[in-house]
Amino acid sequence: MKKGFTLIELLVVVLIIGILAAIALPQYNKTVEKSRATEAFINLKAMADAEEIYFMQTGEYTSDFADLDIEMQDSPRFKYYSDYPPSYIAASRSSNYYYNIEVYLQNPAAAYQSMKGKRICKTNGNPNTKEICNSLGCESWSSDGTYCILR
Repeated sequence: MKKGFTLIELLVVVLIIGILAAIALPQYNKTVEKSRATEAFINLKAMADAEEIYFMQTGEYTSDFADLDIEMQDSPRFKYYSDYPPSYIAASRSSNYYYNIEVYLQNPAAAYQSMKGKRICKTNGNPNTKEICNSLGCESWSSDGTYCILR
């Protein structure tokens, strides 16, 4: 009697491994994206704090991140920006996912007074990006479902 595996047994094993990989890979990608969003949020919080310190020292916000007392490395994943005069600092992600994370300053422009000191996550309505925003700690979604206020 010969010992070994039949072709059918090997095909079944390969099929099972393929099914497990098909289930695990999308979940892995979501987990990686959540960690990237958390990294961007931490950077934004540091930038917003540095903006507030700059404001306390000079009486105005800066239009150039280089003036702040932090070193920001360029990120291939996120584009960091703010409006001018700064009311918020934002990180925009635009690869397979598209969303913005924004941190509003304590002394924003008149148009942003209702957002004073708040953190939000904006999405284009994609369920994957909504899941990322929820993982950052959404307190409540806007009525049109385009952004949520973070805790």
